[in-house]
Amino acid sequence: MTTPSHKQPIALVEDDPLMGSLVVQMLGLHDLPTDHYQTGFAFLKSSALQNYETAILDLSLPDIDGFDLIDALADLATHIDLVLISGRGHATLDSARLVAEGLGHTVLATLNKPFSSQELCMALKLEAAFAHTTQSSPFA
Repeated sequence: MTTPSHKQPIALVEDDPLMGSLVVQMLGLHDLPTDHYQTGFAFLKSSALQNYETAILDLSLPDIDGFDLIDALADLATHIDLVLISGRGHATLDSARLVAEGLGHTVLATLNKPFSSQELCMALKLEAAFAHTTQSSPFA
């Protein structure tokens, strides 16, 4: 996948309301619709699950461990490209990438929290929008 489709929303699985709101705003700057899930199980049970092309997954959720979420998602929707996010450091992110790729997922990027709008743009391959983001985004 080179750029997320503007027709399909991006799934965001993030339990922290502030972080979730910031990511939704970052994506909104590029007119990318986003469906925000605050729990992993809500995402896995979503009727829209098969429609997503891209998901941003937090690895620290209150209801399911990020590694278990990746495993469950592999049984349901390996077609979804992943951006993995965590505040637990690069070792956790690197391990999660290996697990996800081993289960057949494409991992677009791993981002350690907090991350910038530019990092998210690069993860989602929004290079054309990158210059716009650095000039006008309050999140840069």
